[in-house]
Amino acid sequence: LFDLFLSNVFGSDNTKIFFSFLSSNPQYSIPLITILNIILTFLTSAILYVISLFSRNYVNYKNIFTISVWSSLPFIIFLPIGTIILKLGYLNTDNIYFSILLFFGIHIIYLYRLITGGRILLQFSFTKALIYAFSIIILIYGSIFSYYYISRDTFSLIGLILSYN
Repeated sequence: LFDLFLSNVFGSDNTKIFFSFLSSNPQYSIPLITILNIILTFLTSAILYVISLFSRNYVNYKNIFTISVWSSLPFIIFLPIGTIILKLGYLNTDNIYFSILLFFGIHIIYLYRLITGGRILLQFSFTKALIYAFSIIILIYGSIFSYYYISRDTFSLIGLILSYN
């Protein structure tokens, strides 16, 4: 089932083989995911810095970076736990569902911490922070969703995978 999902998400066979290798070898996947988390932190800091240009007060990049790191801490805690749950997922598919739900829960916590930290740092009102946050979230996640919905037909494959229980 995982191979079906990888085949649909990635077009290249080499990319599929690479991610399949990473999913079965946590000693290689944990450093790669850590590097991706660092890149995500810098991208988040850059987006917050651009937003800070529209605020009334001057905000140092160091403070923005601190908010980005603080908000991504749940992902760092989840990394070893998620690796263990993934290994348990090979034994029972219920563990994979638990891992996916846990990931989405931690992702919501990450976004909440990022929004509240950015709101306090940039001294935005609650409604202005929500408008900025929802517009960025809709732009980023909407474009990812539309790409996989329109060009890859990934969601019908996910439905097929979930029907195997």
